[in-house]
Amino acid sequence: MSKSNQIQIAINATPFQVAKESTVEQALTEFKAKPPYAVLLNGQFLSNSLYSKTYLVNGDQLEVISAIQGG
Repeated sequence: MSKSNQIQIAINATPFQVAKESTVEQALTEFKAKPPYAVLLNGQFLSNSLYSKTYLVNGDQLEVISAIQGG
């Protein structure tokens, strides 16, 4: 895949490249995020029902917050 077909985003403050027209869901899969988790897109909570409908643009920032179990 050539660089012209990719965009630069950040996931958990780490630079990450995805294909143009990638959804949040696709980026999470490439990032190998393990559910359950919550996602913030550019600082705003994103409902999991929108992951497959929300397209990323160059410069977007995702925060993936995993649930921590404990007792």
